[in-house]
Amino acid sequence: MELISKIIEILIEIDNNIHQAILKTHRPWLTKSMTILTHFGSSTVWSIIYLILFIVIKNKVGGLLVILIFAELLGLLIIICLKHLTKRERPSKNLAVRIIDPWNRYSFPSLHSARVFMIATVMGVACPKWWGYMISIAILIGFSRLYLAKHYLSDVLTGALTGICSALISLYFFNFF
Repeated sequence: MELISKIIEILIEIDNNIHQAILKTHRPWLTKSMTILTHFGSSTVWSIIYLILFIVIKNKVGGLLVILIFAELLGLLIIICLKHLTKRERPSKNLAVRIIDPWNRYSFPSLHSARVFMIATVMGVACPKWWGYMISIAILIGFSRLYLAKHYLSDVLTGALTGICSALISLYFFNFF
């Protein structure tokens, strides 16, 4: 048990050092860019995209849409449970918490990262030629979470892993392979 505590201590120290290093790189133009980019991982944006896909082109991508939504819900369930179990404070304590999702005041793991890596994985399997673009966008959005002091590195990496796993489970569950 002492070994686990020591490992967690070291990871927290690494997270804090990376957080401090990123804070030193802040520039107004980059902050604006990252603020815009980070929204591409939000539940509001993706709920709208899923709805548009369902209404407009459901016949062409209906199966893929079901896989994405299933993976989204699986990832969300895992993320919410982990946030409640760890209750890790965010790097920036000045973040507003909406009434509808008070669990979101916790940092570990990153739901934005989980979502974008889940989407990148599903789309990468469905359209391998898109993989490079999708994973690049996912990495940038994950970095935006660090840059904007919404998450620590371990939050983003765990979120990414959660998203990839929820995507692979969903793809397997719906016999997409």
